[in-house]
Amino acid sequence: MSLDNKNNASKFYVRKPFLKQVNSTFHAYKQLILFVFFAITSLFILYVAASNSMFAQKARLVVMEIFHPIARLSHVPSKGVQNTKMKAHDWIFAYSKLQTLKETVKEYKEREYYIQQLEHENAELRRLLNVTRSYTSRFKTVPIISYPGKPFVKSLLLGAGLNQGVMAQSPLITQEGLVGRTVESSANLTRALLITDLNSRVPIIIKPSNKHAILMGTNSNYPVLRYLPYGAEIKKGDIVRTSGSGGLFPAGIPVGTIEKVTADEAFVKPFAKLDSLSFVNILTHELNAFSSKFR
Repeated sequence: MSLDNKNNASKFYVRKPFLKQVNSTFHAYKQLILFVFFAITSLFILYVAASNSMFAQKARLVVMEIFHPIARLSHVPSKGVQNTKMKAHDWIFAYSKLQTLKETVKEYKEREYYIQQLEHENAELRRLLNVTRSYTSRFKTVPIISYPGKPFVKSLLLGAGLNQGVMAQSPLITQEGLVGRTVESSANLTRALLITDLNSRVPIIIKPSNKHAILMGTNSNYPVLRYLPYGAEIKKGDIVRTSGSGGLFPAGIPVGTIEKVTADEAFVKPFAKLDSLSFVNILTHELNAFSSKFR
């Protein structure tokens, strides 16, 4: 090794301990300076917080303005957590609702399957008994023009007539039940009687006793049942439906409920709101052959 290299190495070994000592001293002074700075800052903040002088108040405002953005940033994580919590709650609620809807759909599918079974069974029984329907029905909805009834007449004037296919002696119904029947038709108008009219007669059957009678209008809100079988056990609340006798009114149309029973007659409250009608359905049906045979 040359002399120059030996001198350089000796200089390096001499400088290394010296540099470590300088770095250690600088680090110690640095910590001391930071400690003094934070101590003075803390004392200043305490003075500003405790003092009521004008300088302290201005200093507090300056400090608040400096640290306000930092305080706002500190609330950002909490808002994010709150928003995340709300979204999680919404997802949980949506999932619970989805499960409920799935259960509802499953229940409806089971009902649909059950109804399909009943329809299939009904069709099979009809085929075995060779039963055909007694009538084919269609509906035509027409508006009510006016109530031209007189004190002793409960009638309607309908905005349809022969040109629209409306014929006389056709039943009038609504979604609630029987309303009455058409009486006479012109080209574009039809007059109809309500079941409460004094001239109205409707063959009916009472459920659940299956007793037959005639519903007669009284020009009041409650038509009366006449020709009840002797000793017929009927009571308030029994259901009244058309019996189908005579062929004018198809069987099974809801009429009303028994409202009052006396010794030889009963009063019926109609299902249909006869004093507030705007539209009625005219039921047209054609009688077909009826048969029931065992093979």
